[in-house]
Amino acid sequence: MKQILLMRHGEAEPAGGLTDFNRKLTRSGIQQVHEVGKKLDHLSLFPQGVLVSNSVRTEETFHILRDEFLPPIDYFRSLQSLYLADYNAVMSELAEVPPNVDSLLLIGHNPGWSEIVQSLSGKSCMLGTSQLAVLLHSGGRDWVEAFADIGMWSFSQTL
Repeated sequence: MKQILLMRHGEAEPAGGLTDFNRKLTRSGIQQVHEVGKKLDHLSLFPQGVLVSNSVRTEETFHILRDEFLPPIDYFRSLQSLYLADYNAVMSELAEVPPNVDSLLLIGHNPGWSEIVQSLSGKSCMLGTSQLAVLLHSGGRDWVEAFADIGMWSFSQTL
């Protein structure tokens, strides 16, 4: 069984003079991430691996979860390719995830994340800031095989 925890970053500050890539979490965004972390902890949803966009707000999201809620992670990568990524960009990164990692947290951006939920599960889902979709797949020996199984993932819940 493969499990994807597909999370959108917390609320970010307006661009102002910053590039989109360098936007930081707001106080509200930090609180949103804490709330999701508490839910992950309560439901014992602990990923073995994490792939995160290397934008400032997504890395801040991950650091809050890692420092306060997650047990040690077996596999971690912060990737430029996940910044505003779509299905194909995520698919290319999954080839590097070891097959023994059965639960994977991906932290990134919309519209790509919501489109991935719909592609994999067939369920329309617009992820708000700091929302997380839980997807489950019972087949596939590795991540590329499982991720390519479009429409065959079960949408479990949204946190």
